[in-house]
Parts: sequence; C-alpha cells; structure tokens
Amino acid sequence: MLDGIRLAKELDRGAIHLENDCLGVIQALISRKPPKHMDYYHDILDEIRQMDYIGIRWIPRELNRADDLFHREQPPYH
Repeated sequence: MLDGIRLAKELDRGAIHLENDCLGVIQALISRKPPKHMDYYHDILDEIRQMDYIGIRWIPRELNRADDLFHREQPPYH
C-alpha cells in the first residue's frame, strides 16, 4: 500500500483510491488509531496528508482477485 501511494505521488496524482482486503488496516486508517503490528502506519499517514483526496475501501479477501496474483504458484525457473 505504501509503495502504491508513493508511486501515485511520483506520478503527480492528487487523488487516489486505496483498497485492501485486511479489515484491520482499513479500520486503522479510517479511525486513525495505529495498530501495534503495522509499523508503516505513520509513513502512510505522512504520505496521504499531502494529497487532495483519498478514498479508502475494504474488499473481502475472497472477492479480491488482485490478491490471487501474490498467491499463485510460480513455475520453477530452469
């Protein structure tokens, strides 16, 4: 998430939509209460404070097709 925010800033995007399938992360960002396990929470807040608009949405993990990209079995290298 943090890398995506930084990339959006590099591309001079003033507005972004954040989506994540971890409800705890989304709740922490919306409520502005940092969870103990999220060491990059303040880095995210520092980055998004400088943007014009941030949309935040939770996606149930089973409906998050993008998550499959990170969990697919990769073919072995030869």
